[in-house]
Amino acid sequence: MVAYSFRQAKLFISKDLKFLSIVLMINICLLFLLSYIDSSLWSNTPELKISYTFAIGLLQACSIISLSVRIQKFVQTSQVESVVLSFRNGFYATPPTMLYGLLYGVMIVVGTFLLILPGIYISIVFFYAPFLAMFGIEGEDTILNESRKLAKNNMGITFLFLFLCLFTEFSALGISNLGEKEIFSTSIIFIFHFVNVSLSLSIQCWFCFYFFNLIKAKAT
Repeated sequence: MVAYSFRQAKLFISKDLKFLSIVLMINICLLFLLSYIDSSLWSNTPELKISYTFAIGLLQACSIISLSVRIQKFVQTSQVESVVLSFRNGFYATPPTMLYGLLYGVMIVVGTFLLILPGIYISIVFFYAPFLAMFGIEGEDTILNESRKLAKNNMGITFLFLFLCLFTEFSALGISNLGEKEIFSTSIIFIFHFVNVSLSLSIQCWFCFYFFNLIKAKAT
């Protein structure tokens, strides 16, 4: 299923480079804007910094959610919808996704404070919860329990996707840190961000197709 999902993602990316390029450039621009805010006078005003950082993070999340719900429509219809419609659908899907994403983060933090292993277990078992909320998939149980059921027989693959997501997130932070310290030129930092965000979006596409194949297999 993992290899099949990878081939599906590869086909989708080749068919929808336009939208992926838009999301890619949005995220790179937002990363540079975030770096500018961190290095500017605004960084001396904590309230402003938190507000702008939250707003930028929300825009990043909305763009990636838009890509995810676009994949959902592609899986359902085998066609790509308009760019405007994808961003509109992504905007509507953002609140429930962020809500369960926040709950997921809090649970991981609590589990990590108790012991590291419970935090890792929680991060794997409830990894699917934000995506179930994002795609509006309703099961026979609560979203958290449905996530646990999906992860139960796929712990290894779920951990793989979790690791890949964390890798790209920490890579983005590291690249931004290099930019702030002016170790590399702006053009080199741009290339680093371009490669990392491209990898992140590719992983997102791969996971979305795996997720829908998992849901389909569970229903049969």
